[in-house]
Amino acid sequence: MGIKLDWQVESENSQTLATEDLEGRKRRHRARARLLVLVLLVVCLFGAVVGSIVWRWHEVEDQFKQDLLDTVEVERTALRIGDYDSFLAVQRTISDPFKIEQGNRYTEYQNLKRQNRIDLTRPILDSAIRERTGRVVLEEVKDGIAYQTVWFYWYYEDGDPEAERGWRRVPDDLEFWGDSNDLERGSIRITYRDLDEGLAKTLAPRLNDWWTNGCVLLQCTTALPTLHLEIVAARPMSVEWSTNSPATLRMTSPLLASIISPDDERARVDNSIPPAYARLLSDQLAQRIVRHATNNLAPITNADAAWFQLELARWLAAVYQNGPSVPDTGFTGALVAQYGPTIPAILAHTLLPDTTLDQIMIAATGLDLAALSPDQLNTYPWQGYFQWRLDLESRLLRQANGGGLFLALYDLETPGVSDIAQQRASDPAYSTRPVPQVTAVTITRDANGQTFALVDTTRTDGSQTISELVQFRLSGGTWKRLT
Repeated sequence: MGIKLDWQVESENSQTLATEDLEGRKRRHRARARLLVLVLLVVCLFGAVVGSIVWRWHEVEDQFKQDLLDTVEVERTALRIGDYDSFLAVQRTISDPFKIEQGNRYTEYQNLKRQNRIDLTRPILDSAIRERTGRVVLEEVKDGIAYQTVWFYWYYEDGDPEAERGWRRVPDDLEFWGDSNDLERGSIRITYRDLDEGLAKTLAPRLNDWWTNGCVLLQCTTALPTLHLEIVAARPMSVEWSTNSPATLRMTSPLLASIISPDDERARVDNSIPPAYARLLSDQLAQRIVRHATNNLAPITNADAAWFQLELARWLAAVYQNGPSVPDTGFTGALVAQYGPTIPAILAHTLLPDTTLDQIMIAATGLDLAALSPDQLNTYPWQGYFQWRLDLESRLLRQANGGGLFLALYDLETPGVSDIAQQRASDPAYSTRPVPQVTAVTITRDANGQTFALVDTTRTDGSQTISELVQFRLSGGTWKRLT
């Protein structure tokens, strides 16, 4: 039996420990592997359960949405074939106005269908569901023009009164119009909601051109503020300035218009601006720019300056609508044709609250009205001016303390005219009768050098149309009424 040295003993012990550690590691690795496999199996099982739930949820959602689209087709089919009972079965509301409106819509659809003026087979453009509210955007072609229309539905559960389970047509949910967004283009910012995105993108460049070019044409001395347009889902249809922000213009979404609305108010599939909105927008922007260019001039109500401020705005709106290459047929257009494109800016900067026609003509032509021959005066389209004068009479008589301004419209220097004016001012029926409509104006001058305007008008009295000749005399640099 040999003697082992210390270092030999330590070496053997080290080998024994190393062997034991290796085996332990193997056992631990096997245990970890089994645990990992178990975890993976649990995860896979859980994933399969979740996947099944998600798949089922999507399947239910898809069926929910398909039920909505099927209900839309039921309603449209009822309109196509003229089945009022089926159409009525899809409608659900406690609102009497909605029932009446839907009845009118059904009648209008049937009238158009009989005349072959409408196509109800066009596709559904968009659909969305929020909780139990459904929203569907449809295309319908009327008289060859493709329009968009929005219908709203509510999903009734089994426990809902007066309705069996399923989707039913209900009044518009104006809160379900999509998220709010902003679009900026040059000096324009448009706030809109999702359903009006296409229209906002169409409006942005057009409004930016109008807003900036208006001040170029009128040579504004100060810059305009940024224009903020809000497209809102709110009735009634309007385009008007906000009372809280002077540079904010609010317009109703054209999608709120329906088959019973005027065609020029309805939303187009190509997102072009509906003509009625184009007119209102151009009018509002032109009026605001003219006021800005005239340093926010507040003319005297019955002064010619008040008419010419409106006339400048009408001219500018016509330029917006037709383009600068199309001659304007109004009074300002006639001045531009004779004296050049700077005339509107010159006149805008010379207007005062009490400016007369004479002063306007002198600024434009260098001559007052009396210095122009009747032939020269007859080259101007006076219909707009005299229509404003006749409208003004009615407005003044309906205003408190407007009688004095009303009398100032008459030629009180001519015998008998004061009596006529006083009688009309004291007659309540005069201010409420339909305003005569100007059809023609002829300027004449007598042997004494007096200049007269003979204004042909028509007005309605019940079912009768009455023609009247209204006469004015040039006096004090403006037209004064004689008859």
